[in-house]
Amino acid sequence: QDPNMVDALHWLSQALRGQGKSVQADELSEMAARRDPLNGAVAVNVARKSARRGDFETAERHLLRLLEIPRPGSSPYWVLQVLYRHTGRLADMNALAKRQALHGGAYYGLIDSYALFGLWDESDYWANRMVVDMPDNPWASTVPAWIPYYQGGYKESLDLWDRMLAEEGRTLVEVPHMWALYYGDTQALSGDFDGAIRTLEPLIGPPESIKVGEFHWSTVDILHSLAWSYQQVGIPDEARALLEEIEEQVEAMKQRGFLHGSNNLFFSARNALLLGNIDLAVSRLEKAIEAGWRDYYIQRPDPRWSALADNPRYQALMAEVKADVDRQRVEVEREDAEEDFPAKLDVARALRE
Repeated sequence: QDPNMVDALHWLSQALRGQGKSVQADELSEMAARRDPLNGAVAVNVARKSARRGDFETAERHLLRLLEIPRPGSSPYWVLQVLYRHTGRLADMNALAKRQALHGGAYYGLIDSYALFGLWDESDYWANRMVVDMPDNPWASTVPAWIPYYQGGYKESLDLWDRMLAEEGRTLVEVPHMWALYYGDTQALSGDFDGAIRTLEPLIGPPESIKVGEFHWSTVDILHSLAWSYQQVGIPDEARALLEEIEEQVEAMKQRGFLHGSNNLFFSARNALLLGNIDLAVSRLEKAIEAGWRDYYIQRPDPRWSALADNPRYQALMAEVKADVDRQRVEVEREDAEEDFPAKLDVARALRE
């Protein structure tokens, strides 16, 4: 009824996207952005649209403009950090995470960016500090379990999840959906395949109901954890049905021009690997690396890639990724040596309080 009502345009675009009508949804998002270019939710969605289509420069420009307004909110920070991560700009991701922390934001980006560099002590420091500094943050109690997970200590991570749940007096059916997904993923990687199936099946559902696009980029891995668990307990037909359904959706994303992000390309590579197509998996991994995939340190221990451990092409690609990550790590370590960021953050927190 009111064609200038930006919130209505925004939520209508979201409803259309949920129905798979991405063209109409994008048109409405762009219309809303023209009405109010500094509306945070709208601008973030426009940036995401650009990123989905591979126009990362435009996406970055939209997000940087949002960060210049007073009190921009958390979304531009998170989305831009994800953009930097998926385009291989880990040093920029770390710098932005520091900027967000100085403005009162959570420390997820610091935890993740230091883990991506293999700087485990620093990542652990920020995980534990978040527990202390942000006791009211609903995710704070979970972050200590992330560090051993990133390092391949999946059983240790699962123990920390169990301890946290016991301390809070909650079961998996009482926690947020994403928590349960992460828990089931950790079960699978720790070798508790039956437990992973029991946890994940009710959350994901049968293959014909799965829509890859409905999963957050950080939880889409769970689909492979379930398929891999099926394989490990001797029910390959269930695994293949799930993996083939994913393959069809990956191909649909490609046909629609949405298969540009390195995270999606990496996911497609692992899907080919779990289907047993080694050559296709390595070729897709190469494309993911060209697009900016740099999750070397946190993906290296993933047992789902063990079939490629002795593959020369795979080894060469991993060496290439490691070299670039290590180059950026030197840059971040040099900056950290020149500036005591924790002390700087202490001052900023004291001034806010």
